[in-house]
Order: sequence, then structure tokens, then C-alpha cells
Amino acid sequence: MDEEYFINEQETKEGYGKMLKVIKRLINDSKLCLDNGRYSASVSFSILTLEETAKADFFRLKVKEEKGITKKEWRDFTAGGDSHIKKLNWFLDKKEKGLQRWTEKDIESLHQINSFLGFDSSNNNKDDIRKEIELFRMIVTKFNIIKQSCFYTNWDTSSNEWKYFDNMFP
Repeated sequence: MDEEYFINEQETKEGYGKMLKVIKRLINDSKLCLDNGRYSASVSFSILTLEETAKADFFRLKVKEEKGITKKEWRDFTAGGDSHIKKLNWFLDKKEKGLQRWTEKDIESLHQINSFLGFDSSNNNKDDIRKEIELFRMIVTKFNIIKQSCFYTNWDTSSNEWKYFDNMFP
């Protein structure tokens, strides 16, 4: 069965462990940059953390299933612009899929846990959660653009001026 995997089961497990280390480093780097007023780097590290966490979660599932990673799966998660969007939507997709099997009692329990943890939650039913998912989908699609704005300087033809992260936000 290993022959059909681009990354075999053992390599998948090793990769997952390495991804957790990278995630921890990205979080620490983001915090370090934030504490030192390096906001564009902090934002981009945070977005990269979300992407790497999605990839790690996919690997976690493969490890749990005792499977490797096919070449197509690897390409889907690493090759180009669509892979960024896929990773940025990963947890919203999971939440949406989970919502289909959640009962109203499940949602009430989730609401109670969120309240106990100090998270403000106005999602009291499935429709509220669906609306939240759609709102976050609209925001998440912009993360890749924001991440690029953190690293690059671009010429804005509509205003005839240079745009970069530090001058986008007062």
C-alpha cells in the first residue's frame, strides 16, 4: 500500500511532528513581532500559522487513519494560490460539516462551554452558526491578500501611490 503514497505513513507522522514545531515557532515569532511593534510581520506570521495548522490537522487525520499522503493531496495543500484558500477555509469546512450532525442540545452545550471560557457567543442555533461561517468565509478569503500586503510593496494605479502594510492602517 505504501507504493501509492507520495509520503508514506511513517513520513506523514514525522511531518506532523515537524509541523507542530513550525506552528509553535510561527506563533512565538508573531508574538515577538507584535510585542515589538512589527505589525505587518505579526499579521503575516499569524496567517501563516493558520495555514500550517490546517495542513497539520490534515496530517493528524491521516496519522489517525494510519495512512500516508498521496501526490494529489500534497499538491492540493502546497501548490499555489488555491492551496492557500483551501488551508484558510479548512476549519470553516470542518465546522460546517460538523454542524450538519449537531443537535440543538450540542449547540447549547457549545454555547455554555464558550461562556465558561469567557468567549462571547451569540450563536444560539444552527442558523446563527451558518451565518457566522459565511461571514468568516468572506473574511478568510482576504487573508492571503493581506499576507501578501505584509511582505510586498505595490503601486496602486487608482490613487497613483505606493501601498504597503504600514501605510494601509493608521
